[in-house]
Amino acid sequence: MKKVPIIFFFLIFVSCKLNSENENLLENKKEGEKIMNIFFNNIVSNNFKENKKFLSKSFLDYPGTKQFEKDQNLIKIKLGNITNINLLYSETTISTKINSFPEYIYEYNIEREKKNSIETYFLIKENDSLKIKDYKIEYLNE
Repeated sequence: MKKVPIIFFFLIFVSCKLNSENENLLENKKEGEKIMNIFFNNIVSNNFKENKKFLSKSFLDYPGTKQFEKDQNLIKIKLGNITNINLLYSETTISTKINSFPEYIYEYNIEREKKNSIETYFLIKENDSLKIKDYKIEYLNE
């Protein structure tokens, strides 16, 4: 009868360990920021093709690299070249749940020649490297 509470405690402990999350660890934040800095440097230097290695498999399937390059060129035409980049917000969540992916969110205030924008990038870990899963760009009316 005494084994039942011990087994019960063990099962709860293991269950909690399998479902734990680590949020906003500095090393995870820096890993994502490094990727995003290279990503933005490629945009500034019109080297869109180099950014393909930072796009996730799901992103490459839809909308695809050709659409991504087209979008980046259109953004550059409408908003102008990037003049300054400021990180507004970042969040990392590393979950140990079964079938879960680490998630990284970075939101930037992008100053441009014509119009500024708020750009949010959603990253995931894919084959031990960070990849952009999705992004959202909001133009600011000034």
